[in-house]
Amino acid sequence: MIQELREYSQSLLFKLLLLVVAVTLVISFGVGSFFGERKEVLATVNGQDVLLKDFQRAYQNQMENLRRTFGDSADKLAEQLGLRNQVLQQLVDQALLVQAAENLGLLVTDLELQEYIRQQPYFQKDGQFDYETYTTILNQNRIPLNDYEDSSRHDLLVQKQQVLLGAGLFVSAAEVEQTYLAEYEQVEVTYVYFDPKQFLDKVEVRAAELATHHEANPKDFQSQERFKIEYVVLSLDQFRDPAKVKEREVRRYFERNREQYTTPQEVHARHILFKVESDATEDQIAERKSELNTVRERVAQGESFEELAKELSEDLSASQGGDLGWFKPGEMVPAFETTAFSLEPGQLSEVTTSPFGLHLILVEERKDGTEKDLEDVRAEITEQLADRRAEKVLEELLEQHSSLGAAPVPSELAAAHGGEFKSTDWFERNSVIEGVGSAFSLIPELQGKQPGVSGAWKRNPIQGHLFYKLLEREEPKPLSLSESKEQVEAAVRLQKASVLAKETAQQALEGMNSETALETLAKQHGLEVETAKFTAATRLLPKLGENPEFRKTALRLSIEQPFALSETAERADLMLIKGRTLDAEQAATQRNQVRRRLEQTLHQAMLELRVKRLRKSATVEVINPLFTLPSAS
Repeated sequence: MIQELREYSQSLLFKLLLLVVAVTLVISFGVGSFFGERKEVLATVNGQDVLLKDFQRAYQNQMENLRRTFGDSADKLAEQLGLRNQVLQQLVDQALLVQAAENLGLLVTDLELQEYIRQQPYFQKDGQFDYETYTTILNQNRIPLNDYEDSSRHDLLVQKQQVLLGAGLFVSAAEVEQTYLAEYEQVEVTYVYFDPKQFLDKVEVRAAELATHHEANPKDFQSQERFKIEYVVLSLDQFRDPAKVKEREVRRYFERNREQYTTPQEVHARHILFKVESDATEDQIAERKSELNTVRERVAQGESFEELAKELSEDLSASQGGDLGWFKPGEMVPAFETTAFSLEPGQLSEVTTSPFGLHLILVEERKDGTEKDLEDVRAEITEQLADRRAEKVLEELLEQHSSLGAAPVPSELAAAHGGEFKSTDWFERNSVIEGVGSAFSLIPELQGKQPGVSGAWKRNPIQGHLFYKLLEREEPKPLSLSESKEQVEAAVRLQKASVLAKETAQQALEGMNSETALETLAKQHGLEVETAKFTAATRLLPKLGENPEFRKTALRLSIEQPFALSETAERADLMLIKGRTLDAEQAATQRNQVRRRLEQTLHQAMLELRVKRLRKSATVEVINPLFTLPSAS
């Protein structure tokens, strides 16, 4: 069973599933109208609804990930991957896992949920949880606080189930040691790269060799593809008009986003917590409350609250003297929060009961909340709305005219929208176009198209989209030997120099016997002695890039065989091992980190197998006809 899990966890399918199932903060801007008629319920899982709003958020999150990686190709890739159905499957699997966790009697306490949310980096400011950031991000992305907290509770339930399912899974000491050495053992080598450029003046090139090389490699000696276009660049500047923003739009935006312009009151407090077991009797609770009241009397008589908190508090904040830092309404549990915000600086609370136990609260500082008036932010809102309107119009224009042959000629667009109409002379990949910049990224947009075709090259709305008409196109043409003699000679010379460099490196290896000999050899040929330090897991090596042959060769070196030659089609490197090192002080910590990660991988594989079994026994009904799910088998 364990071996099956390990093999599964290393499979491509598993890695893809992890990518799809990964839980991240959902950013929802709406997903357009391609979903057709919107139905609130997309599917049911054992009678539980999977809602459209949850799908929209999850789908948009995946699309944002794709766009960051693949840019304009994201939409096409999403269609090829069947991303809509994948996301729905993700939500179904999440529902199955939550149901299974609840059936096992697993629970997530309010304290666990609070700590989980406080640890999320996107809700932190200067390394600390910030309530204003928390609510602002959720409000900006139209995620109700209760929805997010329910979703987070479900995530924690799944994590607990994962831990439970992984109980008893075992990672052997040999596996840990092998991974530990691969990741942390540093191999240091000195090496000399036999750079062909240092051998260029040591080779001769004959006329016959030029002719032979030119004839054998005609595609290497061609002119570049060239184009002529007429164009107009349209950006937000052509469509931004704050005067068209209506007063009711400004007011509506202000009312819907009032929290952006409101700073809630804050309290800086300390507390002393006495925990009470959930099954404690009234007498036991009364006894603990009496003990805490005794502490309160000690504070009232002048003892340091901070020192008493360090000594007596049963909360994680005890080591900081019970200091909770600044917090805002909604950040603490209601009972604690109500008491804290009712106190003035320096005032000590009565014993307060919360789901976490019994508290004494001392408020140290307060900040009053502030709220900006509409007039304070009117200009800012007007500019934002004008930009939104301009971007929408520009995107609609781009979508309307991006199909081949559908775009009007640039001169018409320039006349209609105020852009500057221009035309080019011949340009190629390395050219610079007035008002556009480098032509490098434009060339792929034009390649394969015929003169007379109009189109749109999407960039960004601030930089401006390029609407063009292709006037002329010149295919690459073979260059004669006389036209390309310099390039041909350079290619032949470099080819022969590369052969000579590798031959020299091979001869040098046979005579190597010390580090001094390596340095002498480098000086003799005008080469440099370099040093590289890396682990078996290192992919990109300094100055070498991704060179697996170099890495493998270096890892095979030993005291008995200290020299070796790493040779690829591109380069030859003569190397000498200097040593292997491990950080003895960090060894135990690093081995534990490796073990935990390997165990987590097995736990993830176990969870995925659990999902597959749950699918087989589940009753899943897809209500929206636009969606399908794969068979549970």
